[in-house]
This record gives sequence, structure tokens and C-alpha cells, in this order.
Amino acid sequence: MSETNGTTEYQAIADGLNALALGRIASATSVEVLSTRGDKLLQVVEEADDSKVVTRSFTRHAIAQSEWYGLNFKQAWQNMHDVFTGDGVGVVRSSLLTSSGEYPYIAVSEYVTEDMSLRDASTELKVKLARHMGGWLKPTAEQRPALEMLNEHMFTVVEDEDGSQTALLLDVDPHTLHQTTGRSAGARDMLNAHYIDTLGNLFWRKWCKEDEREEVLRALVATVGDAVLDDLSTASSKTFTAFSKIHFMSQGFGPEEFMGVLA
Repeated sequence: MSETNGTTEYQAIADGLNALALGRIASATSVEVLSTRGDKLLQVVEEADDSKVVTRSFTRHAIAQSEWYGLNFKQAWQNMHDVFTGDGVGVVRSSLLTSSGEYPYIAVSEYVTEDMSLRDASTELKVKLARHMGGWLKPTAEQRPALEMLNEHMFTVVEDEDGSQTALLLDVDPHTLHQTTGRSAGARDMLNAHYIDTLGNLFWRKWCKEDEREEVLRALVATVGDAVLDDLSTASSKTFTAFSKIHFMSQGFGPEEFMGVLA
């Protein structure tokens, strides 16, 4: 079989599976509309066998918003899975379907019911997550999520039979970008500072309980320090200021205690 024929046959199979999945979704019953914001229709649907899935239907405008970061939608979708896969971190099981209708892309995700908030998860999982997310700033990292993906409710936590926990990304709107290569030094500095500030505040204010903040923030500090400190040309950089903030947090000082000093 020639390479061209093999590629054609593979595409035909993929197109057939896509059409089959679209047919199942089209015949399913909507049981709950979760959101219509951001030019997306997010809903829970029930199939003929009573199983439920979550569908995210993206309008062309929503797709354009994702592609604003320079990647086409499918690339951003794949990058999202690459970025959020690691030790203790994953993406809710999802498939991306293509359509010729009002919604060119429809993401179909597992309907997760037995879960817990990240705040109620183990300290061990939060340490893993801090290390993973801090690693996005490493110069060797090829991509990272856009800042708009980082929010309090982005993860849910599921537990395996052996008790091990995983933070699952539930919000599978693929806003990802290539690493800061090609940006000016000032742009890289500002972007890294925003990441560090955002992560520090999420762990301190939203995801950690009071008695685990220092341990988790120490893990974030260690990873972020390895990623950015060697690249700093001056202690006056925004990145260094942001790093200093999370270092203070790792010593038990809340953001309000050093706001005036490091603003």
C-alpha cells in the first residue's frame, strides 16, 4: 500500500468515526445547560443508553479567540493535553469533533461526578501540582497555557482505588501558546511575572489550607527558582519581584503583609 493510499484510508476511517460520534451527540438529550458565555455552548447531554457526557460547542468567534495566540485550534487542543499531563496532573477524558454547522468544533468530555475540590485534596497532590505548574516557566518548556486558563475552578480532583489523587483539568477551552521564544526581554519578563503572581495567589488564597501553604509554596519556589533565576539580568526585573513574593509566602507571609514593600 502506498503512503498516499494509506493516508487516504486513515483519513476516511477518522472521518467516519467523527461522523458517528457527531450523530450520537446530535441524537442525545440536553439535560443541563451549564454556560453560554464566551461564544460557547456548554451542556450535559444524555445518550440513549442513559450515559452522560459534557459537550463544549465552539463558535467561529470562540475558535478565533483561541487561535489569537498563534496556534490553530487543533494544535492548541494538543498542546493543552501536553501541558496538563504529568505526575498527579491530567485532562478530563475528551475528544475533539469537527462539524460543518454552527459549531465547527465540539469537545466531548467525560461527565465527572465523584470528585472533590482542589482545596480539599491532599497536600501531597498540591505539592506535585506546584512543581508541575512552576515547570511551565522553564526555558526548555515548549508551550504553556495562556493566563486566562488559570483560575480557581480549573481543576477537579479524582481518586483512584489505591487512594492516589489526580488533579484533572475540567475547563478544556484550549488557550495555549508557545514559550516566550521570540518575544522581547521586557515581554518575557512581564509574562513570567504575571504567571508567578497568578500561581502564588491561587495556591495561597484558593487552593491551600492555612496549615499547608508554606510546604506547597516552597515546592513552587524551588521549581520557579530553577526555571527563571539564572535568566535574570537584574534584581529590578518584574520576574524577580514576583519570585520574591512567592518566596515570602513560602515563609508564611501573606500577600497583604508585603504588598507595600514589593508593589
